[in-house]
Amino acid sequence: AAEVAEVLGLEVRVLEGVEELHVGVHEGSHDDDVAPIAMEVFGRWMREGDLEHGFQGGETGHQIAARMSEALNRVADAHPDEAIVVVSHGGSMAVGVAALCDNIGVEFVGEHMLRNTDVVEIVRSDAGWQCVAWAGRVPEI
Repeated sequence: AAEVAEVLGLEVRVLEGVEELHVGVHEGSHDDDVAPIAMEVFGRWMREGDLEHGFQGGETGHQIAARMSEALNRVADAHPDEAIVVVSHGGSMAVGVAALCDNIGVEFVGEHMLRNTDVVEIVRSDAGWQCVAWAGRVPEI
């Protein structure tokens, strides 16, 4: 976030709710140990739409979607008619934006997984949230 803020000449503010996934008993484990478990959890979320599934002692997909949606709505409410930059982790962003936006879902997100530094653009109107750009792709609206 600091690098993005510096380039854009913005101040960094911590937005509660957009943090990395809470992986429960796997917190602090090496990536190599957690990767197969994370892939299984993401697979359930993105291929099967099973957001009830989650990490042992950690978050479910529904919990991530709820906290991300709440955080993004809160910051949008605080800054109406302004462009806002939010930097988050790909997993949280994928689940949260898929739940928030009317024109994409977990299936789309699963087919177009975010990589580090990918950009997602969402817009809120009276009709709700729409994803207008997803990692260089334009979802159908």
